[in-house]
Amino acid sequence: MTVRTAMRALALATALAAVAATGAGAVPPPTPAPPGMTVRERVEVARVVVDVRVVDGRGEPVTGLAAADFRALVDGRPATVESAEWVGGTAPYAEGLTPEQAAATGGKAAPPGRLVVLFFQSDFSEVRLSGLMQMKFRAIDMVAKLQPADRVAVASFDSHLKLRQDFTGDRARIDAAIHKAILFGGESAVAPGPFPSLAASFDAAAAARAATPVAGLLVLARALEPLPGAKSLVAADTGGFYAKTNLFPGQAITRVEGALAGHYVLVLVRPQGPRGLHALAVEVPGRAFKVLAKPTFQD
Repeated sequence: MTVRTAMRALALATALAAVAATGAGAVPPPTPAPPGMTVRERVEVARVVVDVRVVDGRGEPVTGLAAADFRALVDGRPATVESAEWVGGTAPYAEGLTPEQAAATGGKAAPPGRLVVLFFQSDFSEVRLSGLMQMKFRAIDMVAKLQPADRVAVASFDSHLKLRQDFTGDRARIDAAIHKAILFGGESAVAPGPFPSLAASFDAAAAARAATPVAGLLVLARALEPLPGAKSLVAADTGGFYAKTNLFPGQAITRVEGALAGHYVLVLVRPQGPRGLHALAVEVPGRAFKVLAKPTFQD
């Protein structure tokens, strides 16, 4: 077959195929768009504001950081950090609404200052009682150094979780609640205070069923979730955390970290012994947990 013959045969086959397709009811070509109509594609890129607390090994804030000092991942992929802004302890957190935004939307404004929860695990064994007493005085000293706009709530765990004090800036009430928190037994209902209120969303029935410190932390996490802004949980460790949970450490880490992620930072003070809250924190370095020997919250 010559080249010319082959080309004729190919043209004939193509023509026959076209006729066959037409006879079989081929789909007609799409109707062209009316004159003047255009098609547009739009890609929306949302900006997300994230509160970040950066501290050194002593728990002191690291200032002067820029966007280039941070690395962000979204679904495991690098994301651009556009800016980084230092927010002092008395400024509202970014997740909450400003007074102007709250008035426009009918919502509640983010309160100024910080929300701090003090969590004590009561334990009267001779080994841990002295440590708990030291933690009481250290907590009182820390509260004295807070900013005037900061609010503190107090919770404790002995046989179950107990809320001792709703968020307040009254230092005398906070100190009194700390004294009660290290005592075993004795509990009275805490009436919800003004916004922001931990007692307003605190599930007393779930707290009574919380038979382990891990379960108590989960109840606290759920109660803090509705409140705007970042929250800090300062937990006094006397070394008996895992001894009472009866949970494999990995399970405890997963449950507590999952509840805390995105809501607040768990700060652990005065680690003592290899099986306390300190052990929980060192299992997940650089994640939701941080061990601080002496947090001051001065900045």
